Amino acid sequence: MAEGDGMDTASGGGTSRTVFLSYASHDTEIANTVCRDLENRGIRCWIAPRDVAPGALYADAIVRAINESKVLLIEVNALLDRSTPIDYPVAVISKHVSRGKSTNYHFGLAPWGPYHTSEDAMVPGWRYRQTQVGDTVCVVLRTGALGVAWYTVGSCGV
Repeated sequence: MAEGDGMDTASGGGTSRTVFLSYASHDTEIANTVCRDLENRGIRCWIAPRDVAPGALYADAIVRAINESKVLLIEVNALLDRSTPIDYPVAVISKHVSRGKSTNYHFGLAPWGPYHTSEDAMVPGWRYRQTQVGDTVCVVLRTGALGVAWYTVGSCGV
């Protein structure tokens, strides 16, 4: 593995990552945001289901990834968060789909709240399909139990 690239192929052709990201299924959006933010900073992550190879046994893939990762990050920031949510109505300024081992749906969001530049937010496929560019979504911002702010994207007034 080259120093700092977060990857090697010691696992029989597989790819190990610097960080294994563990999360509860109801924190999927948050875990994906954490993963994206880390990877945008050059830190390679392993996250299910994205990194489970087609045909692989899910449990075996997870155990292998844990064993091959340098860091195990358990997402508790959102689970333990008791902060008061702040809602921001935000315009969707773009939409795109990324495909790899899984398909991910993204909104480009206009600047909002503490974010003074546009943000790329991963959303579920059903929300992607029902929302058009120019529509307004509500971003719910929380401060996080560990002081790491996080947000979810939803419908306004629901």
